[in-house]
Amino acid sequence: GLPSAQAHPFRRCRRAHTGRRHGMTPQDEVVLMARIAEGAERYEDMADYMKERVALGGALSREERDMFSAAFKHAMSSRRNATRIAKAICIAKEQEGNKEQADLATNYRSKMEAQLREICEKALNTLEQTLIPGVGGDAEAKVFYLKMRGDYYRYLSENLEGDARAEQATKAAEAY
Repeated sequence: GLPSAQAHPFRRCRRAHTGRRHGMTPQDEVVLMARIAEGAERYEDMADYMKERVALGGALSREERDMFSAAFKHAMSSRRNATRIAKAICIAKEQEGNKEQADLATNYRSKMEAQLREICEKALNTLEQTLIPGVGGDAEAKVFYLKMRGDYYRYLSENLEGDARAEQATKAAEAY
């Protein structure tokens, strides 16, 4: 059989990053893991690490705020683009009279919209339940979080219609 380190190459790496003997705090560790995830373009993982950083407590530094924002923004960007493309394809296929292909594009769009909602809700929950209430007297952080909150309500409203869209747009305006 393979030696333990070869059988489980990540086990050795994980130990190196979770050991406290190098003077890293838990906050430092999750920020480092977020940086690694960012370098690997794994933005959902980055967002999870930054959410974990928030849960560990303490105010986020300016760099950590930027990382928190970038993680969620990048996790959303490909899905926002996919949603727009699927909508355009759906319209084109409907105009061509190809209902089957239009339905497939609509189903894909629905899947991307569900993932967008999930990412937005994760960001909004963290902002509204932890970051905004815990901002204290840091005006710069408060403005940053309120703007981010407005952005994510705006993102939620992009794919809605009617009253639901108006409700999310109102929440975005209130945050701004």
